[in-house]
Parts: sequence; structure tokens; C-alpha cells
Amino acid sequence: QDALQIIPVAINYDLINDVKDYAHEQSGGIKRPESLSWFISYVRGLRQPHGRIYMDFGEPVIVHKNEVLEDRLALQKIAFKVGVETNRVTPITLTSLMCMSLLGAAPRAQTIEELTYNMDDLRAWAEHRQVRLTSDFEEHNREHMRELINHMLEADLIRRYDEGPETVYAVAADQHAMAGYYRNSIVHHFVTKSIAELAIMEASHQSENGLQAFWQEADRLRDLFKFEFFYAPSEEFQADVQHEMDFVDPDWQAKMANKQGASHLLKAFTPLTAHATLKPYIEAYRIVSDVLSRLAPDEAIEQKALIAASFKYGRQAYLQRRITSKASIGQMLFKNAIKLFDNYGLVNPDEGVIEKRKQMSKELRRLSHRLEQIRVLAMPHDFD
Repeated sequence: QDALQIIPVAINYDLINDVKDYAHEQSGGIKRPESLSWFISYVRGLRQPHGRIYMDFGEPVIVHKNEVLEDRLALQKIAFKVGVETNRVTPITLTSLMCMSLLGAAPRAQTIEELTYNMDDLRAWAEHRQVRLTSDFEEHNREHMRELINHMLEADLIRRYDEGPETVYAVAADQHAMAGYYRNSIVHHFVTKSIAELAIMEASHQSENGLQAFWQEADRLRDLFKFEFFYAPSEEFQADVQHEMDFVDPDWQAKMANKQGASHLLKAFTPLTAHATLKPYIEAYRIVSDVLSRLAPDEAIEQKALIAASFKYGRQAYLQRRITSKASIGQMLFKNAIKLFDNYGLVNPDEGVIEKRKQMSKELRRLSHRLEQIRVLAMPHDFD
């Protein structure tokens, strides 16, 4: 009677009617008041097919009264366990995987052959890692898959161009935030793998102690995204990285000893996912860090003003192609960036803070450049 069982529940949809409103708000727009006209518009939107709904239940998280009664940290750990288990049972939907693939390739459109190739690679990896997939990926559901793609086109989530010699698909720039919503619903499945990819790249730039550099970079990146994802404890995270690397090459630790070996490991690390999963976070963080770097050492700025300034600079940065996607310009991304930088001591005025902010901006630019290198490696060149 002193124990409570919390059942994690994951509810996912192929398409959601009000994602446009969410994307509008995250992009800096004003929330529409929930008036009668809003309700009528919402109901009318339900006439359009939106696919299926998926419900999955995770393993119960058992909470003992004595553990949490006077221990706030224990309560936080319980919440993290629930989050991790909910993430584990969240299935990959066709909509989310297609958005992830297309946003990862953006601004480049993909032919149907390239898109199919990328989707098959990602699906094969998910199956190997025992990540749940919806039934749309099963062979006998191919017809429903084609129907869902048509629904995505009708909803303006993706675009198709078929007047050239090949049919190509892309997410239009003004729909990146909406596509990002669906991509973000599954991105947690790929975070550990993506961190490993960037850590391999760090090791490939080291003339010695490549293995040490790999683990240091993996731990550093895990900390960098600590306000974005629910992580398993450090030991489990490192074991998961180890498992991912062992699958690619059981002899990976020996090969990590030299730059050439690390480079070969990255090329064998298919499918590559870091560019498709971590780019919006790194680009959003870079926007906020650049804004902070322009402040005077003794200049204080409130969060609301900092977010407003980040939106303005983010739109400029996109026009200058300093960032690759409008999905990187988002209110929640900016809030988490501020939370992280505050944790790192980069927000409040302090002696030497400007140099620290510039160093952070430099580091984020370096990571952006590495993501672009991974994106190029991920392209299915056989179809060029």
C-alpha cells in the first residue's frame, strides 16, 4: 500500500490537426485565442484525413512512499525514469521518419529513390536496436503508406515536384517548424548514435589518444544536450554507446588509436543521423550564444528580451545561411539554450564572461561544420 506504480503511456499520431498552431507559436507567433471561430476552424480541419493513432504502454515505474517523501532528488529520478520509459515505447511513425530524413537533407530535395534508400536504412537500424515501428512499415501495409504520403502532401507538410525527369520530395522552408515537430517525436531514439558519430569525428582530428578523445567528447555532448533529452544514467549511456560501436566494428577501440582508423569508422557508421537529429539544437544554441557574445561585459538582459533578440538574429542568420533550417528558430529551443548557458555561467554579467561566450559560439560553429560534413557523407551518392 506504500508503493505506487506509474504506467508510462505514449500516444502518437500520424498527423495532428493543430501542429500548425504549435509551429506558429514556436516560431515567435502569437497564440490564437480559443474562440468560437477558432473552434469552428479546428472542427473543419478534422475533415481532412489524419491517419492513425498509436498507443503504447511502458513498464511500470514503482515508487515507494519512503523514497520520495522527503527527497526531492529521488522524485526527480522517478520523473526521469518515467520519461526514459515513455521514450522507449514511443514508436517511429512514417510521418516522423520521413520528416527526419527530409529535414536532414535540407535544403536539398530528395528523389524517391534517395528517400526510400534513407528510410530503409533508418528502419533497418531501428529494427536492429529493437525500436518500435508502426505497422505502416510492414510490407502488407504499403498501400496505407502511399495514402499517408498523400495526406502529408495534402496537409502541405511535404512538397513533391514531378515535372522534371525525376520526382523529388522536400519540406518547404516555411514548413520546417511543423516538420520539426514530427521529427522531434522520435529524435530521442537516435541521440546516442548521433553523439557517437560526432565523438568519432572528434577522435579523427586527434593525432594521439583518440579513444580518450572519443569518450571525453561523448560525455561533453551528453552534457550539452542535458536540457533537451531524458538520459539513462551515465553508466547505461556509456554502455549504449559501447553497444552501438561494437555493432559497427568489434575492433573499434583499437582502430580509434589513429586518425585514419577513426575516419574509416565514421564512413562505416551507416546510417548517419547526427545531421538529422542534433542540427536544430546546435544551430539554436549558436544563435543564442552569438546574441550573448554581442553584449557588453556588464550588460544584463532578461530572458524575454534575450529570446526576442534571438528570434531577430535567427531570421537574419537563416537568410545569410549561417543556419540551414527555420526549424532551428524556436522558442523552446532558445529557452533551453538560455537554461544551459545559465548553468555554464554565461548569461549573467561577470569578469571574463564575454570571452567564455565567444568560445562557446566558436565551439558551436565547429559542431555545425562537423554536422555538415556528416550530412555530405550521409548522401546516397550512388543516385547522383
